[in-house]
Order: sequence, then structure tokens, then C-alpha cells
Amino acid sequence: MRSTAGREPAILAALFWVPFALAAAWIVASPPHSVDGPAHLLGARAIADHGEPVYARYYELDWFPTPNLAGTRVLAVLVDVGGLRLAATVMLLLAALGTPLALRYALRAIRPESTWLAIAALPLCFGYLYFYGFWNYCLGTALALACVGLTLRAAPAWRPGPTLALAALLTLTWLTHLVPFVAAVLFLGATVVTGPRRLGAWLAPAATVLPGAVLSLAYLLHTDSGDGPTWTSPLGRVVGLVSLHTTVTTYSRWEDVVAAVIALVLVTLALVARRAVPASGARAASAAAGLAATAAAVLVLATPASFGLDFGLIDERLAVFPVLFALLWLAARPPEPRIALIAAVALVVATGALALVRLPKLADYDDLAAEYLAAGEFVEPGSTLVALRFANLGPDAGRNREWDPTRHLASELAARRHAVDVGHYEAVLDYFPARFRPEVNPRTVLDPELTGLGSVPPQIALAQLPALAPVYVLVVGAADASGPAAHVLEETRLVLARHFEKVGTTGRGLVEVWRSVPAGSG
Repeated sequence: MRSTAGREPAILAALFWVPFALAAAWIVASPPHSVDGPAHLLGARAIADHGEPVYARYYELDWFPTPNLAGTRVLAVLVDVGGLRLAATVMLLLAALGTPLALRYALRAIRPESTWLAIAALPLCFGYLYFYGFWNYCLGTALALACVGLTLRAAPAWRPGPTLALAALLTLTWLTHLVPFVAAVLFLGATVVTGPRRLGAWLAPAATVLPGAVLSLAYLLHTDSGDGPTWTSPLGRVVGLVSLHTTVTTYSRWEDVVAAVIALVLVTLALVARRAVPASGARAASAAAGLAATAAAVLVLATPASFGLDFGLIDERLAVFPVLFALLWLAARPPEPRIALIAAVALVVATGALALVRLPKLADYDDLAAEYLAAGEFVEPGSTLVALRFANLGPDAGRNREWDPTRHLASELAARRHAVDVGHYEAVLDYFPARFRPEVNPRTVLDPELTGLGSVPPQIALAQLPALAPVYVLVVGAADASGPAAHVLEETRLVLARHFEKVGTTGRGLVEVWRSVPAGSG
């Protein structure tokens, strides 16, 4: 066997770029279905086509700066230019592949030879929150790492050009998502604390954060979303963080096995690196990255899980940053080339195994989404839709019980038919720009508390359904209804039979479509 000495950089680079290219090709060929993605598409449709009567009637646009504004605006432009499929594909590409590219940029600022560590971002970027459909958060994570890379290049000199660029990039990160902005500021703070003790090294970084701080204050004064904090088990958070369950596992327990392998590889690298001296010129970056990783881990364990229904999964959104910052710490302490190759191969194999484990569920949910969206053939353009779910069809991975691939599909169906989905969750939250007009909000007719329509079974004012006419009601998952859901389904069909007519059912019975009957007809 010929020696690989001297060829390690090329091999390590290929071990990053080949899986990266394969992932990009897969997304383009078969964009993966997500839970929240359909709701984002309807929000973008309502913005892009706000001149259409149905959207002008129900939606108002509010461009007050919020931590979802940038991603939503980009998506709306993509919908306007290329349609729903192109818009979703581009966002899925950016949300997944922006993180490994941005991590590679940050790693290069520490030590160019350590950019191979960006391989570890591949399984992380295709994680639980990606498949949930948190596109803005995923974009924000990539932007936060870009801020980290720019911070490492700007410190400690803090010349005007890089300082202004960092201020602009941090502001863009804030406009994309608040949690990545906090993580980027955390790394910036770690860089300042571990850096020179002089006034200029403190004032310039503080100035870069000022726009985001002002926007945060303005948003807190503007918003009425949110509620009291809720907490989850600290022990569960520790286990989820260390095992990468929180970050990676999405569909099945088999993913926990792969996640544990990835965690083991990274821990082994950390143990090897702990005995190493930081590479020449990387000592300051190593200290900052180590402090940032530790502080981010503390945040994961200490922050509330949510602030009511509106701001949830906070600890889970933070959970990727201790790992990403730890990779930057590793970059300053490079292992021997042989160990780097072994670790890189192990990470690539684990990434491939993760994809193989997920393929059956991904295919099942793609089929499920395709059948659901086929209900569009029974729905007239410009209609009002109400989706009622009677079964939860999500995966059994010990995760959020709301992970049901059908949960927001009515929103994508509405976007395709240029219609309105009464259950469009973005339209009742003030951190998205397209919202239901208060005077004609269709959600308040059925679900004044905003919590019953998305439940399984739905808890809504059934008698008020005819008041929304003309309307299409989608009865979802009737064949899988059991227990209390089956009883509610029976009551629901009785109400529908009095005021609606059944106009169609999808191929395998996933969705029944009922159309309201005009008063006095028949």
C-alpha cells in the first residue's frame, strides 16, 4: 500500500467537498419535506402576491424589524421570481449548506490546515431543527459563524473596515434569527475578554453589537408575543448535548447510535488536543473559542426551554453552538495527519450512515406530503381552508410531539392554490411580516385562544365553521383516529354533513375534502 504522506490536505479536502456536493445534489433532486416549511411558503406567497384579492383581504404586511424579517423577505423574492418549488429548494440549500461553508471560513481564520474539521458540520446541519423547517434559524446559524470568522480576522486590531463589516453582518444575523445573533455576540465577547486589555479592543467590538442591541430593545417594546418561561430537565439537557441527540436525532432511535459515534469521534479529538499546544499564532483564537464553547454550553443548560407557545425550543436552538465553537478550539490544536484522516473518514462514514438510516422515513414523509397536496385538485383558487387533524403522524424519536409532517401542509396547499389557510401559524405571530388583519382574522372565529386548531383532535368552535363560508375543510388522518380523536371525528362529520358536501378524498384516504354549501341551496 502506497503511503499517503504529503497527500493528506487533498484527501481531507475531498472528504469535505464530495459529501457536500452529494448533499447539494440530493436537495436539488428531492427537496426534503419539513414541518414548518409549508407555513413559510404561504407567508412568502402572501407577501409576493399581496395584490391578489384574497391576500389583500386577509393579510396585512408589517415591516417593523423582527428577528425573522431577512429570511422571510428572501423567501418572498424567491417565490415571486421562481415559484414555490424553486424558493423551497434554494432555502433548503442555504439552510443546510451555509453552516459547513461558514464554519470552514471561521476555521480558516484560525488555521487553514484545520478546515477539514468542517466535515463535522455536515451531520449537524442536517439535524432536527433543519427537518423541522426552521429555515431562518439555520440561515442565522451560518451567518453567526460568518460573524465568528470575521471577528477572528478583525481582532485584535479592529480597523474601521472590518469593524463596520462585522456590525453589518451582526445586524443581518439579528434580522434572520435572534438565537444565532446571541451566539455570535457570545463569541465576540469571549474574544474581547481573552484579548488585549486596552480601550480600543473593547470599544470597537461593543460598537458592532450596538445596532442589534437597539433592534432587540425596539422589538421587545413592540411585541406582545411570548409568555412565562418553561423549563425542561437539566439532566436531559446534559445527555442530549453530550450525545448529540438534541442536535441530530430526528426520526428514529437508530440516529442516536450514529450521533453517539460522531460525539465519540469529537470527544476523542478533544482529548488528543487537550495535550497539544496551540499552533503558532492561534493561541488567542483558541482561548476565545474555548471560553465561547464553555459559555454556550452553560447557556444550553441554564436557559428556559420556551417563553410560551411563541418562543420555543430555545435550548435546542442553542445546543449546536457549543459543538461548533469546540471545533474552532480544536482547529488551534491540530492532531497528527494520520489521526486527522482517521477522524475525517469516521465522520464521513457516520454522515453517510445517518443518511441511510433516515432514507425510509424521508421517503415515507415525501409520499405523505405528496398525497396531502394532491387534495388541491378539489380546492378552488382563492378559497379559505381549514385543516382538522385526527391523528399525529410524526416519528417516534423521543422528540417534540408536535413533529407531525402534516401539521402545516394545509399552508403549502393554500400557497399552491393561491388560497388562505386559517391555521397559518405565521399569520397570528407578530415576528412574521404577513399577518391576519385583526378585523377579519378567520382564526379567531374558530379558535380564539389560538391553541385548539393545531391540536389532535382539534378543539375548535365547530358550530362556527359555516360562518367562514365559502370554505373547504380538510379532514386529515381519519383512518388513524382512535380514542378521543375518533369521537371528535364523529361529531365533526355530523356538523360537516349539515353545512358541507364531501367533494373528494385523496388516494389512500389521508385527506377528505369538504366544501361549504351556500345557504339556501339544495
